[in-house]
Amino acid sequence: MKALPQRSDLRTVNASGFRLYLQTELARRCSHNRQYSLRSFALQLDVDHSTLSQVLRGKRRLTTQMIEKFGRRLNLSQEDIEAFVAQAELMKSGKTVMASMAQQLTLDAVQLLSDTRHQSILELLQLEYFRPDVRWIARVLNTAPDEVNIALSRLLRLGLLEMATPDRWLDKSDSLCRDRNDFAAQVIRKLSEQVRKLSARSGRR
Repeated sequence: MKALPQRSDLRTVNASGFRLYLQTELARRCSHNRQYSLRSFALQLDVDHSTLSQVLRGKRRLTTQMIEKFGRRLNLSQEDIEAFVAQAELMKSGKTVMASMAQQLTLDAVQLLSDTRHQSILELLQLEYFRPDVRWIARVLNTAPDEVNIALSRLLRLGLLEMATPDRWLDKSDSLCRDRNDFAAQVIRKLSEQVRKLSARSGRR
């Protein structure tokens, strides 16, 4: 299989956000299936494995065409794909504040996909005896309070959690979908929503 052609009429974009997503998705699949490999992922994306390796290592830049093709192969919605393209455009635009915010949201999403504590916190919210207290959550999850605070910040930034009042925390994800794959899809949707908002704000300036 030949590597993806580099068409001269396509802009090359700084697509580190989508690269991070690809890296995380590969790691997630490998963790669920020991037989899964870079070659398996390349086959899924319909790309030569050496090209994919270069993309993941940052040795080859992602184009809009690549983001759109890989997104479709990973069954991302068109809105999600457009959000990743918009995020890449923000990173290239020179609007450093917006680009930094978009990058932070992408990093947040990557952490949510790789660290199950975020999903566990949302699951705790469904319990009748849930206590909106960082130390209580830390004890239940057997983790440090500082780690809980960091996880809460990520959930808030991506819009998966709302602290209506100090004593009333709201799960803004689909509480009926607790399958890991469903949760991953929700994280990407929330990332898309937040990036589209940033892109719209950037366009108005």
